Amino acid sequence: RWETYAAGQQKARVQATTNTVAATLSAYIQRDEDLIEVIRSTIATDQTTTNTTLEQLFTSIGPLRYPGIIGLSYVERVPETSLQTFQRQMTQDPPLGQPLTEAFALTPPGSRPDYCLTRLIATHRSNIEAAVSQPKSIGAALISLLNPGFDYCQSAFNPLLQASANTGLPEVGQVVPLLARSLPGSESTQPQSNSAVSGLVEVAIPVYAPGGPVSTAAERQAALLGWAAGLIDPNQATAPVLQGVNGLSITLTYDNPTGVTSTIDQAGLRQPHDLTSKLRLTAGGNWSALIGVPAEAASPSVQA
Repeated sequence: RWETYAAGQQKARVQATTNTVAATLSAYIQRDEDLIEVIRSTIATDQTTTNTTLEQLFTSIGPLRYPGIIGLSYVERVPETSLQTFQRQMTQDPPLGQPLTEAFALTPPGSRPDYCLTRLIATHRSNIEAAVSQPKSIGAALISLLNPGFDYCQSAFNPLLQASANTGLPEVGQVVPLLARSLPGSESTQPQSNSAVSGLVEVAIPVYAPGGPVSTAAERQAALLGWAAGLIDPNQATAPVLQGVNGLSITLTYDNPTGVTSTIDQAGLRQPHDLTSKLRLTAGGNWSALIGVPAEAASPSVQA
């Protein structure tokens, strides 16, 4: 009877621990997604938003309230007939307020009906500068994200973006592997052990023209303006939680609208005898966490 009682108490403590961890992770993730939603709504209702205004908005609220977000962007769907207008806009309103150092060029080159090009960018500049300071590190690949001619719809990002546009759901992907598959020759670039970007993920939410129907995939594609996206460090969500419980481990996953489940972050070291529980998170989209807890662990004191 004592063994049964002890086992029940242990199960209750572990359940309390995993529930608290899941709630805390949900709060961190939802907080970052809320900022991306703000940007999505702003762009949908005001097509005159500039890089300067986006940078001012992000600088005023981003670094302190949203430490997990490294940068924000708007990827615009640009019809071929509007490409010259887009080029003029980028010359007059360049990313990060910095004049383009090279003439606008599509990556990859070529003529096609539509392009998916970065119109707006705001970022913690110090983080990006640190990430690309080692020219042979995988962090240098982030430079591509600052190239307004990089066509996301001709890259490894495209299946995620199109599935998101068709469903209206967020898509989430690890940036470094997606860039490595998108840029010829980048596969040979190996990450440095101290790379600040190897774990970064992008979260993109479709932006639709307001007022039109978006009930079906066809209607969503017809109304699609582009995608609001955030470059996110998932460690900002998992690291504080790990500090609350000795021996805790977390595997954070996301069920993308493509039907593929992506591993977003693996934090802590799971031991063979840990008790595990997989919980659906309450943040926007289809987030889950596989949480490993040492049998002796009690309920943690972690807060969002």
